[in-house]
Amino acid sequence: MAIYAKAPHPNAARLFFDFMISKEGQTLFTREGFMTAHSGVDPRFPRLRLEAIKHVAPPDPRISERLEFWIRDFEQTFKTGGG
Repeated sequence: MAIYAKAPHPNAARLFFDFMISKEGQTLFTREGFMTAHSGVDPRFPRLRLEAIKHVAPPDPRISERLEFWIRDFEQTFKTGGG
């Protein structure tokens, strides 16, 4: 989602954006079969739960070496996890 720079009603767009990323909005979104971006909302299909998805290591060893750095950088930037 995005808000157009010259939107005729930018505040309405911001309210809609806020609703869509909320738990209630993401619940409605998943009922239609889409993946959720909210950690507090379960996906419609159980096999799509984060715990059920197997994360495969990148095939390139140079990427694997930097993976820890990228995870730490992401956690620090977005204030998530243990970073």
